[in-house]
Amino acid sequence: MHELSSLGLGLLALNLFACGLESEALQSEVAGVNAASSAAASRSLLPGGEESTTAYCADHTPPVVTVTAPLKGKVVGGTSLVIRWRSADLCDDGSAGALAAHHIRLSYTGVAPFDIVIAKDLPGTDRSYTWTVPCTDATAAAIRVKAVDKAGNEGLAYSDQFEINKGASCFPPPPDPCDGTRCPCIGPICPR
Repeated sequence: MHELSSLGLGLLALNLFACGLESEALQSEVAGVNAASSAAASRSLLPGGEESTTAYCADHTPPVVTVTAPLKGKVVGGTSLVIRWRSADLCDDGSAGALAAHHIRLSYTGVAPFDIVIAKDLPGTDRSYTWTVPCTDATAAAIRVKAVDKAGNEGLAYSDQFEINKGASCFPPPPDPCDGTRCPCIGPICPR
């Protein structure tokens, strides 16, 4: 077998093919070099010089996402709510792909635009996020979860519509009328 780089061998094959001189032996050698080049492209060096291999796949398929919480019902503003979802990615050949990130947005109307960012760039391995519900009233809010795979494909899923009601924590207690030294009298009773 000749000692040619993959680029040199590819150019040689292209020239011979253009001249009608392509042979099975040359096709076999080009295929071997291309396979070796592909395998080399999936290897990289880690810090310290260790070699790491990463599997790559052709991926034109968006991830599949399902929002599992919140469901229909009422949530209370000013409280914590856990948003949950399932997501997965497959390569074109059916093998497992890799999710790069999740992004979560809110719509107070339950339909587009989902313009309120709840969280962005969550790791692809996350499947939940604890959110502090805003202090507002909304009768048909909804959440959208977007999963992005490492090939840049995006999958979207939406929660059921739910109602947000302002909770007690949305209303701070009134300020203390006492300034620390004296309090005003309330009717006939003077505190302190």
